[in-house]
Amino acid sequence: DLQIERERTVYNISGGCTALVVVYLLGKLYVANAGDSRAIIIRNGEVIPMSSEFTPETERQRLQYLAYMQPHLLGNEFTHLEFPRRVQRKEVGKRMLYRDFNMTGWAYKTIEEDDLKFPLIYGEGKKARVMATIGVTRGLGDHDLKVHDSNIYIKPFLSSSPEVK
Repeated sequence: DLQIERERTVYNISGGCTALVVVYLLGKLYVANAGDSRAIIIRNGEVIPMSSEFTPETERQRLQYLAYMQPHLLGNEFTHLEFPRRVQRKEVGKRMLYRDFNMTGWAYKTIEEDDLKFPLIYGEGKKARVMATIGVTRGLGDHDLKVHDSNIYIKPFLSSSPEVK
C-alpha cells in the first residue's frame, strides 16, 4: 500500500483493490485477507470458511474508535455514533437507541444537534458504506478517494493490514 501511494503520481495510479493470498507451506495452510474477498475449502461437500470479510459492519468498532479519537477526519459532516436509522431534526431532545465504539449492544441517549450529522457507517449488509462511499474497510490503494462533493478523504478509515490465519 505504501508503494502504491509513492508511485501513484508517477504512474497515474488511481482506485484500489482488495487482496487475498493463500499459501500452503510445510503442511500448513496460511490465508491472508485484506478486503471483502473470501477463501473457502470444500471438504467432503462441507464448505469451510478460511477467511472473514472486512466490511463497515464487521469493522464497526475499529472505524468508530478511529473517528472518536480523530474527529477531524469526519470533516464536521459525519458522526461516529450509530443509530438504528437517520436521526431527524424533530427528534432533538428525545431519546433514541445508539451504539458507540466501546459498545456491543445498544443504549439510549438524548439526541443532540450533533447527532443530526450523517453516520460514519450507513446501510446494512451489502449496502453498508463508510461515509456513504465505499463498502470495504481493508484493501490497497484508494489514496485519493474522497466523500462525494467534499474534501474529506476516506483512506484514513481503510486499513491495508490483512488478517492472517
